[in-house]
Amino acid sequence: MLHKLSVSILQLTIGFTLACCALAKKEANSGGSAENYKKLAVDKYKDNITYQINLTHLYVLCHKQSRPTSRNPYPPVQFFVYGLKNEKVLFEDSLANGSVKLLNDYQIQVSTIPGIITGDEEANKKLRGYIYDIKLQRKLYNQGDKVKYAK
Repeated sequence: MLHKLSVSILQLTIGFTLACCALAKKEANSGGSAENYKKLAVDKYKDNITYQINLTHLYVLCHKQSRPTSRNPYPPVQFFVYGLKNEKVLFEDSLANGSVKLLNDYQIQVSTIPGIITGDEEANKKLRGYIYDIKLQRKLYNQGDKVKYAK
């Protein structure tokens, strides 16, 4: 009986040790990705960088926007989307004024403050910004449409 208990405890200890090693290896591997996109963002933008990771941890939005001032109430925005799996920049853009945020797991909403609005509705849609779809790898200007993905 004591022998069976000792064997069970030994098996639990080995299982726990293997699980901890696997978790530490996973964290070490993901740490490399984190270091890569943060280093790239610092190289590009120097400071005041904001990072937003999507819920599936596949992409990160890195962006910089200065604080608004009385002289410049709409400061420029610079950003890029980084793929954590393949460790490369998937999309990059900059705006004279506006904002950028994660809309959902695969889309980035880019809003701009338009200058002079014309009578051309199609041109006006582009002035208001766009949604960048990471899966489709393109800009979507008609923001009222919903994009459906094949499962």
